[in-house]
Amino acid sequence: RGEKVKGKERTEERYILKMAGAAAITFAPDAHEMGYYEGLFVTADVGRQGAIGGIEAARLFKKSKLPVELLNIIWTASDQNPKSNSLDRRKFFIAVRLVQLFQNGLMARNASLAAPDGVVMRPAMFDGVSGSLVALPGEPNAAPAPPPTPAPAPMSASISAPAPMPAPAPQPPVAAPAPMPPPQQPSQNAKPERQSKSRREPRKDSFLDPVLLHVMADPV
Repeated sequence: RGEKVKGKERTEERYILKMAGAAAITFAPDAHEMGYYEGLFVTADVGRQGAIGGIEAARLFKKSKLPVELLNIIWTASDQNPKSNSLDRRKFFIAVRLVQLFQNGLMARNASLAAPDGVVMRPAMFDGVSGSLVALPGEPNAAPAPPPTPAPAPMSASISAPAPMPAPAPQPPVAAPAPMPPPQQPSQNAKPERQSKSRREPRKDSFLDPVLLHVMADPV
């Protein structure tokens, strides 16, 4: 099986290099694919130079999971007319199309790099880029990755003691109750109260003896 794969790669290499040497590759993405191809180019063009060097191209193309030998063939076939050791947009789009053909198990059959009639190919896929950083053809623009959530501030090793409670305001002293005056002692010079009249002895003339009254009434 390995020999068959290598044989296929050598056949493809000869065919691609033949077309590249004759300046026959005329591929251009369709309208519905252009946004995807453009997004891949902007992602790979880290230096914003308008062209992708070998190191930048390798960072992206190795994410296609194709063998390194096949990627070298794709690079050589794309960097033609003129050869500049870099890929501008036109050359980059050709390289991505060749990746797409190989990922779908197809060969470049014509200068336009078109798929066989009735065959619908999957887009060229680059791990961690396609569908995440760059939206696939027919999909809305990929949402940018959310910013990382800031880590909570570490707790201080020493926890400060709570502030002491303010001392209560001093209260005015409560006045002691005035001492009760001692009971008054009766004066020694005070005269004893006179006995009640009810205790007076009755008058001796209150009840006169009837004999005495008779004697007092008779003349002498």
